[in-house]
Amino acid sequence: MNDGRLVQVGEPNEVYRDPKNKFVEEFLGDTNFVSGTVSDSDGQYSYLVTEFDSEIRVPVTSKIQPEASLTVSLRPEFMQIAPLTDESTRASHQTRADGNGGGGGVSGTVESTIYRGSSIRHVVDIGGEQLFVEQSVTDQSAIDEGDTVELSWDIDDILLFRPDGTRVRDRQ
Repeated sequence: MNDGRLVQVGEPNEVYRDPKNKFVEEFLGDTNFVSGTVSDSDGQYSYLVTEFDSEIRVPVTSKIQPEASLTVSLRPEFMQIAPLTDESTRASHQTRADGNGGGGGVSGTVESTIYRGSSIRHVVDIGGEQLFVEQSVTDQSAIDEGDTVELSWDIDDILLFRPDGTRVRDRQ
């Protein structure tokens, strides 16, 4: 409910994984919202120039036009974090990121690590902006505050929202 109006009805997992709008996405838990402007498209992906001066690869849809303002939602539990060990592979702030491990991600510096019972939250500085990732305590890798890391995600876990909060759904 939002301002006394019913916004979305469904099974909990359905509403969590497929929210109708940005309000529902934010209401149902922590997420990383990253705003940007569509710069170009290669027919398969569009590229969103973000507030931290990096590009995020998003699925092409007939409803995304060049120069459109969008917000991407990246749930912290759907993101991966890995130490960046080879300086020659460090992603610059211009990396086109789709996650998927190979082929890109955004790099940054771990600002803090917060133990939250069965999970660990890493807060990562990406060009002056913060993103956070959560991982199970049992999946914990050797990541400490001050480490340079790469964040990645599966492109299918990205949700897109227009400035008015409505969801972009039509994927080609």
